[in-house]
Amino acid sequence: MKNAKSEVDFDNKALVQTMLSQDFGIPSLQGEVLFINRDTGNLEFVNQAKFKSKEEIFEKYFVHFPDLIIKVFKVPIVVEIDGDVHWKNDKAIRRTNERNEHYDMAKIKMLWLTRKEVESKNLLNILHCRLSEILQNVQVRL
Repeated sequence: MKNAKSEVDFDNKALVQTMLSQDFGIPSLQGEVLFINRDTGNLEFVNQAKFKSKEEIFEKYFVHFPDLIIKVFKVPIVVEIDGDVHWKNDKAIRRTNERNEHYDMAKIKMLWLTRKEVESKNLLNILHCRLSEILQNVQVRL
C-alpha cells in the first residue's frame, strides 16, 4: 500500500508532466534512470545486465532517478521536485547538492521546483519562467 508522501509525489509529478505536455507541448518521462560515469562525467546508457551486482554499477556510475526527464532536446532536461526532506539535515542537503553537481558535470539541464511551488496556483507561470531560462540556448533533437 502506498503511503501519503509517495501519493503526493506521484500526483505532483503527474501534474507537472501533464502541464509540460498540454501547456508547452513538451513530452516527459517518469521512471528513467540516469547513469553518469564517475571518471568522465558523461551521461551513459547502461545495460545493467552486464554487471554482476548493483555495487559494481555504483562503483562506476553516479546513479540518479529524476522525477521527470525531457529527452526531445539535444541536452537532456531533468525535472526535480524537491520537498522538505531535501533540506531536513546535513546529509540530505549534501546528497541534494551532490545530485545537482552530477547533473551539472554531465551537462544535464535541471528544471528545479519545490513541492510548494508545484502545489501553488502559480505553477504555470513558474514553469514558463524556468523553461524560458533553460531553453534559451537549447536545440531540439532532430
